[in-house]
Amino acid sequence: MIRSVEKKRSERVFSIILTVLLFAFLALVFYVNLSCNPEYYNGDIYNDIRFAKEAWKAKSLFPDGWVFGNQVYVAATPVLAAALYGFIGDGFLAMGIASCIMTVFVLLSFNYMTRVIFSYNERFAGFLVMVTVIFARAHIAIAQKGAQVYFTMASYYSCYMITAFIIYGCYIRLKKNDYSKKSIPIVILSLVLTFAMGMQSLRQTVVMVLPLLACDFLMTITETIKHKSFKLSLNTMFSLAVIVANILGLIVIKQISFEQTSIFGGDIYKFEIHNVISKIIEKFIMCIIGSFQSYTWNPYLNILAPLICLTAIFGNLIIEFINTIKNKFEYSQTFVLNLLLLLSVVSVFCVDVLTDLISKTIYYFMIFPLLAVSFSNITKRAKKIKAPIYLVVFMCFAVTISMKWSVTYTEVRQGKNIGNVVYQMSDYMLSNGYDTLFTPYVTNGQSKRGESVIVASKDRLNYIFVDYREKDIYADNYLRMKDDYKFVDNAKSLYYIEEKNISDFEDICDKYNVKIVFKKKFENYYLCKLSDNVCKIAEGQRDKK
Repeated sequence: MIRSVEKKRSERVFSIILTVLLFAFLALVFYVNLSCNPEYYNGDIYNDIRFAKEAWKAKSLFPDGWVFGNQVYVAATPVLAAALYGFIGDGFLAMGIASCIMTVFVLLSFNYMTRVIFSYNERFAGFLVMVTVIFARAHIAIAQKGAQVYFTMASYYSCYMITAFIIYGCYIRLKKNDYSKKSIPIVILSLVLTFAMGMQSLRQTVVMVLPLLACDFLMTITETIKHKSFKLSLNTMFSLAVIVANILGLIVIKQISFEQTSIFGGDIYKFEIHNVISKIIEKFIMCIIGSFQSYTWNPYLNILAPLICLTAIFGNLIIEFINTIKNKFEYSQTFVLNLLLLLSVVSVFCVDVLTDLISKTIYYFMIFPLLAVSFSNITKRAKKIKAPIYLVVFMCFAVTISMKWSVTYTEVRQGKNIGNVVYQMSDYMLSNGYDTLFTPYVTNGQSKRGESVIVASKDRLNYIFVDYREKDIYADNYLRMKDDYKFVDNAKSLYYIEEKNISDFEDICDKYNVKIVFKKKFENYYLCKLSDNVCKIAEGQRDKK
């Protein structure tokens, strides 16, 4: 009796500590998103903000003239930002608030998915492990491999995670008949989200719909063999409804007229059977192991971190498979959830191996929820050593988030300092009547970026992203209004050039007989004025060829 009381008391203490740490996580994410630090924004983030503004102005998710990239936006963070922009009038703040809201939705949907399996402490200890790894491996705001994909700036893939968490949560409840009339609204919401995400991108089909189909098919086959009869279960009907909703989304988007430019390029569906084994090894090292590595870590940590994370994942999966076999294929909710999350990763891996689609480590974002659930399950099973496990999690997370808070606070103070060079550039342009900045497109790294100047201007300056390649200049013509670079006032336009690129830029301008006037130097960066719109001239001459 005394031990039981002490156990409950310690669980309550751990719950309080977990809650405090979760609020520390949310506070840091909110601080990053709402700081609007100019040096945190890159080309991808700014394009999402630009879409939000154009969508609000057009009162449409498909603004006339907007050129989409690999996906459209139907239920993503920029859509929420568009709605907020209508009330706030500040695109950067609107996107920041939208990312904060999406982070809360990620947390709530993760809680919904895991609540029927794990206790409060178990499920959120797993969540903190996931956040610790994500925070530790890369910069919280600037790097795509960090929290930017999930929680900060434009939270690119949060919509996919939220949808998957809700769908998987519904599925495992229906699997054990754990449902009631109160479940109807969440089931309807899950189907609406599936339809919307089907419209948005094939990514949701890969990371959620195909895994759900494969999981249900495997279980239906084994249960049919076991019971020697076929029964159309509720979870199978739900799976079919999800598939139909997804297909309807894919069909509907084909009926809508809009412009889209794939950023993948190349012969993406080329498949060579003799390269499969080498690609399996290559992709496993690059994308699976690479998901738990960082460019900033030393070699030993880059070995240790993947070893610990993958041991936890595979160890948990092996235990679940063994127990399922021992129980004569009586599928527990824990096993089903682990299988779904595993298949979410395997599905992306198969696409990676069997096609020539350009892959990135960030496309394996579902590996982190798999890690979280694996850790939660290990904690649940380790009844006698739960307390030490919790303490290790608390310490690791506390150290990680303390370091992130310290670095982030310093960066925001420096970035928002009016003496910062990006504010000087912005003030120079605004005070001299300029309204457009041509700047290289950058998506990563911590160097000064032209888009930071736009942020510093509080969006009073326009931008044109340009790309320098093959000794030529190209204006990016996707993720923006089509051909808008052709209609800017050249007299009010400046070009943002790093000192190391001046020689190449001069060669390009000489090629098109365009004169350069170096207006002003800021540290290692120049603001240059050209005698003519070099991007427009270059495009015109290429078209003639």
